[in-house]
Amino acid sequence: MTTQEISAIAVSDKHRPFISEFTLHGKAEWLADEVKELIQGIENQDAENINEEIGDIAFLLLHIASHFNKDKSLLDYITEAKEKMIYRAIHGKQPK
Repeated sequence: MTTQEISAIAVSDKHRPFISEFTLHGKAEWLADEVKELIQGIENQDAENINEEIGDIAFLLLHIASHFNKDKSLLDYITEAKEKMIYRAIHGKQPK
């Protein structure tokens, strides 16, 4: 499933129909707020809040990603992240 398909499902969700009304900058600001809430949950060691904020962040990341890469799948992002982590573990630095 591509990020665009996931994004379309999330936008059609009756609980979050307003996401499509946000500009890219607005989504970035919303993401920053969610990250602050995640940090607060971590500081408070609130597992329920941490899980909620991780879900919110993932939701926003998919919407932002779909803006730039409509045909890229969630699996593509996960695979790239895995490869980057393996590279860092082996080489101790970012790939070029």
